[in-house]
Amino acid sequence: MSLNPFDIEVDPPSEELMEIARRELRETPEVRAAAVEELRLLLKDAKDMYFSEEEDFLLIFLRPCHFYADSALKMMRRIAEFKKTNHPLLHALKPEEEKLAFIDHNVVNVLTNRDQKGRRVLLVNCGAAWDPKAVSSEQLFRVFFLIHLVAQLEPATQINGVVVVLDFDGLSLKQVKALSPSFSRRLITFIQDAMPLRLKEVHILKQPYIFNMVWALFKPFIREKLKSRIFFHGMDMRKLHKHIDPSDLPANYGGDRPPINYGGKEWYPCVYNYIDHINQWNTFGFIFFHGNDLRQFQQYISADHLPADYGGNRPTIDYTGRDWYPCVEAQLDHINKYQQMKTIAQPPFDIVTEPASEELLEVSRRELRETPEVREQAIKQLRELLHNATDLNYADDDDFLLIFLRPCHFYPDSALKMMRRIADFKKNNYPLMHNLTPEDEKLSFVDHKIVNVLTNRDKKGRRILIVSCGAVWDPKAVTAEKLFRMFYLVHLVAQLEPATQINGVVIVMDFEGLGLKQVRGLSPSFSKLLLTFLQEAVPLRMKEFHILKQPYIFNMVWTLFKPFIGDKLKKRLYFHGNDMKKLHMHIDPADLPKNYGGTRPALDYGSREWYPCIEKYTEHFHRWNHYGYAAGASQCTADHRSGRSWQMGKFELETAHPSAELLEIAKQELRETPEVRAAAVEELRKLLEAATDLCYPNDEDFLIIFLRPTKFYPESALKLMRNIAEFNKNYKETLYNLMPSDVQNVFIEHNIINILTNRDQSGRRVMIVNMGEPWDPKAVSEEHIFRVLYTIHKLAMLEPATQINGVVVIYDFKGMGMKHVKSMSPGGAKRLLTFIQEASPLRVKGIHFINQPMIFSLVWSLFKPFVKEKLNKRMFFHGDKMAKLHEHVHKEFLPSNYGGTLPALDYGGKEWYPVAEQHLDFIKKWNSCGFK
Repeated sequence: MSLNPFDIEVDPPSEELMEIARRELRETPEVRAAAVEELRLLLKDAKDMYFSEEEDFLLIFLRPCHFYADSALKMMRRIAEFKKTNHPLLHALKPEEEKLAFIDHNVVNVLTNRDQKGRRVLLVNCGAAWDPKAVSSEQLFRVFFLIHLVAQLEPATQINGVVVVLDFDGLSLKQVKALSPSFSRRLITFIQDAMPLRLKEVHILKQPYIFNMVWALFKPFIREKLKSRIFFHGMDMRKLHKHIDPSDLPANYGGDRPPINYGGKEWYPCVYNYIDHINQWNTFGFIFFHGNDLRQFQQYISADHLPADYGGNRPTIDYTGRDWYPCVEAQLDHINKYQQMKTIAQPPFDIVTEPASEELLEVSRRELRETPEVREQAIKQLRELLHNATDLNYADDDDFLLIFLRPCHFYPDSALKMMRRIADFKKNNYPLMHNLTPEDEKLSFVDHKIVNVLTNRDKKGRRILIVSCGAVWDPKAVTAEKLFRMFYLVHLVAQLEPATQINGVVIVMDFEGLGLKQVRGLSPSFSKLLLTFLQEAVPLRMKEFHILKQPYIFNMVWTLFKPFIGDKLKKRLYFHGNDMKKLHMHIDPADLPKNYGGTRPALDYGSREWYPCIEKYTEHFHRWNHYGYAAGASQCTADHRSGRSWQMGKFELETAHPSAELLEIAKQELRETPEVRAAAVEELRKLLEAATDLCYPNDEDFLIIFLRPTKFYPESALKLMRNIAEFNKNYKETLYNLMPSDVQNVFIEHNIINILTNRDQSGRRVMIVNMGEPWDPKAVSEEHIFRVLYTIHKLAMLEPATQINGVVVIYDFKGMGMKHVKSMSPGGAKRLLTFIQEASPLRVKGIHFINQPMIFSLVWSLFKPFVKEKLNKRMFFHGDKMAKLHEHVHKEFLPSNYGGTLPALDYGGKEWYPVAEQHLDFIKKWNSCGFK
């Protein structure tokens, strides 16, 4: 499928292409003609938009929308919105403006050939090849935008789509620093909402460990559809070749074609050749470009307000900038103040965690008694108080203790009381706060602009938090409890900033549009929760609360909150209604957006933009979740369901038929009765017989493996079997005909994965995975670990007790270092999580992370994008607090290594390996399953 190099194909599609369009896009001559006509009519009715109505042009939008005219119009409207939102960046964009970026910098390239499916392949070099000082991220986007304008002219590309390969070879901090949440949002919004091309796949290659920082920027904006089309390959080009045939790739990517010896320099003339289309595209969108038709202009600005020069009724303009200059000069003080404000403003959508400046420390000395001597003495005293308070569990490093000492004016007794109040609050609200992380409220942050933080501080250096409690808030989508959890997460990030610890916080509550819907979303218990938190359990200086735009119905809200407001807080509450001048007596208008009568631009950002910053500090949340009251020693006994301790003989599987006791559990939890089991087995056999593309044994014991985790619903069991077949197909090179002997060395020589010989109090198998010091990545790769894990899961399936009670996994990260982090990859994370969530016939009841160091946040950023809600609820982070682990796995069933009462582990894979060899027949049987 070779093309003329450095040109595009704009000829009408061949019969072969039209057949593909018919199958995939519903395109036939009749459907096309009807859709084009319908879209023309819709465009004529859309008075606020202007797009060409030529058939070839409309096909650009109809093909990716499968010839549904309504969908095509929605896409055109999204494109118009994107162009409007990014007007300064895209207005009248021409190729010559980015000529140097094309010619001198080989960042964006397009293969001259298509792939085996006829798709265009775009290469973006995001690593060492990209010099952000020479080509900014905005220029990079503009180059990408220009290329997409040319690509959309090709019928073959409209039909077959595009594949993007992102090459991160040599990525370093230089490139990472050049990116930003706003750039990430713009690019992902463009790809998902405003690009009239079929984006089929995105392949991420050669990404080093620092790529995690890039992924954290982009991930919050990626929706499910795009996420399912992103693939991480690292240095393994064989994985890429599963999607793009090596015969269609250059040698740079393990392909059979010659290495790339061309780039943007060779492609630029092609882009420039289509300047007419690019110029025409610049005129499309919402109607703001009027040419000589002043009547269109006057739809937006009345003729009564325009001079005669523009068809208006006012006199012709007879003045210039010279006449305006004295006015500008008169405002020099304000201009200078604004310039000064710009120089001290922090980067948007991030916090400043550097040590306090001398200026800040002077404020702290005056207001909080902070001097080096007072600080040192107070930290020492608070540390001693904490050590004596054996019922409390808090970190005792200097920076952490300062969070509590600063709002308490460096009185250690007061700081300890605050820490105890926080522990009480967390205990009293345990179901709401337990293991809370940003991921739990991601949708509330990203999809709803309720809680916002100004990117600037006020003139007193205070953070300004804005809570929109009126019409913006939909209590059905974001409950009052979710609103509180968002607020709580924001406060956890704010407490990390020395400037906020010292200067404090101002809260603006905007009740514009408040209605009964919002009032009904509140309750006395919520009011008490929020006010207790603000007055007793926030380690921040809450300086002022401003209530704005409150309608008459606000009185109902006030009656809910008033009973819980103490005198100190009452003195800091201000009610302004719609009178912004009153607000300006407390917050300078130079520090407020236009929304509140300020001189700064109107707010065009919200919690969606702030979310990456919050997510960035996930490790702090995990640590905070462990603080409060120390878990008391609990009296742990065997699970009441069984009445026995589930102790087993060493190093053997329990493959006998389940006891009456076990079957009773299966009845309660899995719907299993003799009648249900017999009917489900028979129906699954019929479904398997009809599924002619699948190959699975149909004996009862084998089918039960899939029916138990799906609660004896045969359709769900078949879906699980199909998922497993798909997984084995996608990872054939890793799993094909995998036998214990293939991983014998990892079992015997490396004690990475272990299984307790006993079960826990609930009869569950307990697997321990050592991802820290015991793991030598040079000897055992990430793939080797997965192959061992997969082999163990085959054995676990043989045990009825495990089929019924499930599995608990403990990940031990003790001793983890950069060598371990570097050995992990997004591709490996995706493989593992896909297996656990979609392709494992085992009930995973809990995953516990212990002994994780600070560097674990890099690991978590790899895994989190692939964790679905169900599994997320079963993940627990304990650090080195074994008492937290014992809340889930009782210590009577754990070895002393993990704070348990059983003997320390003195066995491992070496002892377990013979068990695998004893069940080779079943493993061979499993290996034969999947697609035919």
